[in-house]
Amino acid sequence: MDLWIRNQDKTVLTKVNNIYTMENTIWFEVPFYENMKKTGLTVTGHNHKLGNYSSKERCIEILDEIQEHICMQGKSKITDINEHGEISGMKFYSFVYEMPEG
Repeated sequence: MDLWIRNQDKTVLTKVNNIYTMENTIWFEVPFYENMKKTGLTVTGHNHKLGNYSSKERCIEILDEIQEHICMQGKSKITDINEHGEISGMKFYSFVYEMPEG
């Protein structure tokens, strides 16, 4: 399943793998590029802000909400069953979470 998040000011829509809080801000990490790993270069990921909030507790509430969305939406759907009754096609859902205002 893919998790897509739109940042708080609506200027970025990105697929994310790692979300974390620091102080009153929620961030996501962009991993190194695959070609950098293949060439053996050590390049760290970049961090990008998703939203600013009034408190660390509010950040935790939002992470809890994102986690709930992942649990509810992280489902798949059978798209095809062959003549033997075996599953031959699956669709995995992605969704977009919009960061709420502060």
